[in-house]
Amino acid sequence: TPILYLTNVIDAGGQPFLAYIIGVEPGTPFGGVWDLAEGKPDPGPGEIVLDQIVAQKSGVEIGGRVDALGRAMQVVGLARGMTSIINSVAFINLDDFYQQRGTDQVVSYLLVQVEPGADPGQVAARIETEIEAVSALPRDAFSIEEASIIQDMGADIITIMNLIGFMIGLGRK
Repeated sequence: TPILYLTNVIDAGGQPFLAYIIGVEPGTPFGGVWDLAEGKPDPGPGEIVLDQIVAQKSGVEIGGRVDALGRAMQVVGLARGMTSIINSVAFINLDDFYQQRGTDQVVSYLLVQVEPGADPGQVAARIETEIEAVSALPRDAFSIEEASIIQDMGADIITIMNLIGFMIGLGRK
C-alpha cells in the first residue's frame, strides 16, 4: 500500500491547522484512518477525512469544506485520536495528493504485508538488499523510529516555547 504524506496547513473554518496530510488509496487494508468517529474512512477525489478535534475547533462538519494543499475539499469523515499539541493528521485521496504535488513517481512509505509465518525482519532485510536506496523496517522498529521523530519534534517546540517565555520574562524586569 503506497502512502504519501507531507506537513502542511489546513484552513478549516477560517483557521489554520498544522497537519500531516496523508494520501491514501481507497479500500486499502492498512495505512488509512485507524479510528473513524463518523462518516466514511476512504476519501474520494476532492474529499478529506479530518480529526474530530480540528472539526470541533473550526466549526466544520461532515459535508463542510476546508482548504488543503491549496485546494478546496469536502469533509467526508471525522476520525479520533489524530491530534496532538503540535498538529493533527488528515487523509486525502492518493490521486489528489499526486495531482497537487505534481508527480506520481514518489511515495513516502510503502506498507507491505508479509505472508503468514514469514519473518518481517528477514523480509525487510531482503527488500533493502534487492532495492537500491530504500530503507525497510518491520512494524515494531518503524513504530519506534516514528515515535522518536514525533517526540523529538514535540520536544523542540516545547524548548522553543520555554525559551520565548524566558525571554519575555527577562524583558519585563
